[in-house]
Amino acid sequence: MSATHGSVAARAKTGSGPLAAVRRVTDDRAYLYELIQTIGAGPDLEAILRGVVRLVTEATACHACFVYFLRDDGLGLRAASSMYEHL
Repeated sequence: MSATHGSVAARAKTGSGPLAAVRRVTDDRAYLYELIQTIGAGPDLEAILRGVVRLVTEATACHACFVYFLRDDGLGLRAASSMYEHL
C-alpha cells in the first residue's frame, strides 16, 4: 500500500440510503485489491502476513485477527494482531 493513499478505511465513505450498498461493494473491492497487492508485494512472508492481519482487522472492524497455517497434525499460529504478536 502506498503511503500517499492512506488506509482503505480512511478512503471509505459511510452513509445510508440506496447508495450505502454501492459504497459497501466498492469498499469490499478496495480491500480485496489491497489484499492482492499485499500478497503480491514480494517473498517476505512475515511482511505479507502482517499486511493481511492489518487488512482483515480493518475490513471487519474486529478486535483481533489470527492467521493459522495447517501443519501435518494441526494448526500453527503464524500471525496475529499487534496485541497478540507475542503468541
